[in-house]
Amino acid sequence: LRTPYRASFDRLTGDLYIGDVGQGICEELNVQPAASAGGENYGWRLREGTIATPTGGVGGAKPLGAIDPIFDYPHLSTQTCRFPGAGSPFRGVAITGGYVYRGPVPELAGRYFFADFGTGRLWSLLWDGSDPAGFDGSNFSDLVDHGDDPRYAPDVGTIGSVSSFGEDDAGNLYVVDLGGEIFRVPEPAANQLALVAIACLA
Repeated sequence: LRTPYRASFDRLTGDLYIGDVGQGICEELNVQPAASAGGENYGWRLREGTIATPTGGVGGAKPLGAIDPIFDYPHLSTQTCRFPGAGSPFRGVAITGGYVYRGPVPELAGRYFFADFGTGRLWSLLWDGSDPAGFDGSNFSDLVDHGDDPRYAPDVGTIGSVSSFGEDDAGNLYVVDLGGEIFRVPEPAANQLALVAIACLA
């Protein structure tokens, strides 16, 4: 790994999700299944995301036995990662890893929520459960950008640089921005998919 920025275990399955910040081209999301014996090589420094590291003259073929991410996305100024195409909202600056949702809203169950620190975009996806030996950056389904969804607009404040995520005993998911605001998604009392500011520490 290069710069893991927030890792978490799925509280139901024990699978480990790792957001790994790239050097200058690709951001990546890695998964280590609970059944793993550990010791995986995720390819750095030869690899950035699913491609050879394009800077510094160190890029190369994927090392034997190395594990690719289940998902990677390019920086705003590049288009060299596996995903996505031009004009896609899934571009950014630096990934902030999150959590698999295991809270009280059934339609969100199993979705991995994460964000981009530089853009403040909130995203989620479903890992397809495939074997790590076959990971190639496309091992997910139902990738969703929540950034323009009014159901995810804070009732007060704004989501800036997402610096972390958290969860409580009931599985409610919290988003923390660098300005000190904490938001909950969703609001269980109303069963809405809205982020709700619950505290401001700034």
